[in-house]
Amino acid sequence: MIRPLSTAALATLLLSSCVAVIGADEETVEALQQMDSDHAVEQHAEDGAKTGKEKQPKELDLDALEYAVIEAHGAIEKAAIGAEISQLEAEQRVGTASLELADAKAELEHFDTFVAPKELAERTLSVERSEARLFEAKAELAQLEDMYADEEFATSSKELVLERGRRNVNFSERSLELARESLADHESFDLAKRRAKLERALLKAELGLHLAQLRRESERVGRQQDERGRQRKLAKAEEALAEAQAKIEAGEAVAAD
Repeated sequence: MIRPLSTAALATLLLSSCVAVIGADEETVEALQQMDSDHAVEQHAEDGAKTGKEKQPKELDLDALEYAVIEAHGAIEKAAIGAEISQLEAEQRVGTASLELADAKAELEHFDTFVAPKELAERTLSVERSEARLFEAKAELAQLEDMYADEEFATSSKELVLERGRRNVNFSERSLELARESLADHESFDLAKRRAKLERALLKAELGLHLAQLRRESERVGRQQDERGRQRKLAKAEEALAEAQAKIEAGEAVAAD
């Protein structure tokens, strides 16, 4: 490689040429040669300093790189424990939701197969009793009217007995009407309302279980993504450490104190 001449070197050559042309004396020539020699020494010293700087090995902090690897391993281990805890909690939520759903189904089934039929049967029986009492009251009144029909004049005892029979018939009719209304209202409103409430509880339990399952799956996917990120971080830390160690072994760098 041809190195360009400095300003001093060009001046020396120019003076040398001038001296040669005009025939300068020997002392002038020697002075010029000495100047050229001094410049060569200075240039050689500068080149040596630059070469020394270029060959100075780079310092690498192995402790920091090793700590980064250890820290990445620790993060993975800690995350694994956290993932196990989260998984158990998610499974517990799903299990609880499953039990709540089973309870809601059992409550509705019990209502349909036992509670509602029993209550309807009780109220139906009450209607039938009221019908029987009305029938008996009417029969008793008819019997009393037949018994007192032959009497030509009304007496106080006759009217008292007949009035009591009529009241019994009236009470029985009203009781039967109330029993029928109670049966219809209980069947169409009370039982329907309670069953609708149980159906809502069942729907809520089904949604709760579905939501718990979705959350469990979402958390699982999130943990997998986080784990891949931690693994990539560990791989980069190990790669950086291995690269630094290789440079130190090859003499391209030194370990920092």
